Amino acid sequence: MIWTHAICRKCYEKHEPGRAPVRVPPEAGAAPETCCFCGSDSEGGIYYRAHPDLARFCPEVAAEARGKLA
Repeated sequence: MIWTHAICRKCYEKHEPGRAPVRVPPEAGAAPETCCFCGSDSEGGIYYRAHPDLARFCPEVAAEARGKLA
């Protein structure tokens, strides 16, 4: 099961109000990604640990459900 998900700033603030995210900087390899919680484009580098059932837009969870990942 995949528990670490890409998340946009808006969703992060919804899940963790008042807390600033710790980001992976672009120079360390962060790239724009799709938010696993709302499906919007994210700036990349912000990740959130949550049960896969909560990450409706996560491509890795969808692939695992189809039997593509173990």
